[in-house]
Amino acid sequence: MAKLTPQEIADRASDFFKLGFYPLVDIKPVKRGKCRKKTKCVSIPEWVFKYEYPFIVYYISHEVVHFVVWKHDAKFKEHERSILKTWGIEIEYKRAYPKTLRYKGKTINLDQKA
Repeated sequence: MAKLTPQEIADRASDFFKLGFYPLVDIKPVKRGKCRKKTKCVSIPEWVFKYEYPFIVYYISHEVVHFVVWKHDAKFKEHERSILKTWGIEIEYKRAYPKTLRYKGKTINLDQKA
């Protein structure tokens, strides 16, 4: 997987969903990510970048999906799966978040930072 910048990942997701704008990626020392529809911005926690690259792609894509579907419902998961598939990432859920992420058949460690 060619490594893109966080902004390029968000831009690719925006193009995929035909949002008509590119959400600004704001990397912050926060606990959780956030999608801000009014300012067209996604906040990504600094800690995310300590994980393997496929997890970074998942996290940014997850926040961009919120521009399409707000709630973590079946429609959200459908959209999230569709964008992750373009990256070769598969997701198995534990409620709204990943129980398991796989990239090219390899399980991505979600418990231990890379």
